[in-house]
Formats: sequence, C-alpha cells, structure tokens
Amino acid sequence: MRILLIDDELGVTENLELYLERNHTVQAMHDFETRAEVESRLNCFNPDGVILDFEMPGLAYNGDTLFAWIRDWNEDVRIVFYTRYAQVAALRREMLNAGAQESEVIFKNEVANDIALLLRALGED
Repeated sequence: MRILLIDDELGVTENLELYLERNHTVQAMHDFETRAEVESRLNCFNPDGVILDFEMPGLAYNGDTLFAWIRDWNEDVRIVFYTRYAQVAALRREMLNAGAQESEVIFKNEVANDIALLLRALGED
C-alpha cells in the first residue's frame, strides 16, 4: 500500500514511517502553502491511503480542507484522520462533516499502539 502522511509534527511522521515502511511505501508532507502543492504530491506519489492530521496550526489549512482536496483528487482514496482532537466533540463533528466515517477518526495516542488501527481504517486486514 502507498501511504501519504500529512502532519505538521515531524516527530509523528518519522515514527509512523518507521513502522509503516516495513510493509508499505510511505511519503510524508510536513508543510505546504497551496492546494497545487498538495495536488502535485498526490499526482506524483499516487497514494492508496492518506493519514491526515486535523489541527495543523503552523500551516494555512486544517485537515477538513485537505480532506476535501484529496476527495476532489480521487474520491476512492482512503483517508484517516489521526489527531489529538479525535475526542473533542466539536472537532470530531467537523471531521465527520468533512466526510470521514467514525472508524476513520483515530486518537493520536502512541504510534506503536495505533498502527493496527490506522491500517485497519485504511482497509488493510
């Protein structure tokens, strides 16, 4: 599976890469300024799934906007929100309103323990 990680926290994507690279092709995006940059990465990498943070204060856009861009690019790509805000009711509602399913909103706890949940949400058994 080809997985794109979008998170403003370098430590999170580095840890995810360590676990995911064993069996998957992984790329990470930590910063971008425009939709065109995101679409360019999507076109070049062509991911099967995206693990997406929701709140990224250092960036111009939050996860709900990126979710919509990714859906516009390919409505079939699996997208999972991986965020510390998964348990904040109002923000979780925003993720669900963006189009995520309950099982696609995962609380960012500890990467080693979260990998199985993330892969299941991406459709890997």
